[in-house]
Amino acid sequence: HKRCDAVTTQVRYLECEIPLCEFVVIGYYYNFRADIIELGNHTLEIIKIGAHSPGSIAILDKTERILYTGDELEAGQVLLGKAAVSTHLETMLKLKAREDEFDFINSAHNGTHLTKDYLYDFIELDQRFIAGTATKLESAAGFGWSDGAAGFGGGGDRYNYGRAHFVVH
Repeated sequence: HKRCDAVTTQVRYLECEIPLCEFVVIGYYYNFRADIIELGNHTLEIIKIGAHSPGSIAILDKTERILYTGDELEAGQVLLGKAAVSTHLETMLKLKAREDEFDFINSAHNGTHLTKDYLYDFIELDQRFIAGTATKLESAAGFGWSDGAAGFGGGGDRYNYGRAHFVVH
């Protein structure tokens, strides 16, 4: 999202403390000029990922070895359209290919400091969904999400593998 309220994670730096949403807005617009932002003692790389919403980005803090993923990967659930699952898989594989560049993942919602196991579980869940073998849960409710929540197109179906959950509408 380009909205600051969609991103709750805080990024702490030695010289300053700035809400991640400011980095997302900087990155979203800055990304068209460069993929690297030098900010104080930190080198931030903007990575285009766009599965949860068009124009989504991840931010790799190369100095602290932290990957900020926004809504694409989190401990609660990722909200996707059916057609977006294959794009989500491409995104997860893209991030996995770079896993030696970060030690942990900070997401926008439902917990942070995620291990790389979440990345592996989302890859498996995406693959199972595409193959038609993903486990569909009885209810879409969970992690602050009510069954049939009107805020996301009138609900959806929740799928799970390991620690990965997504709601598909």
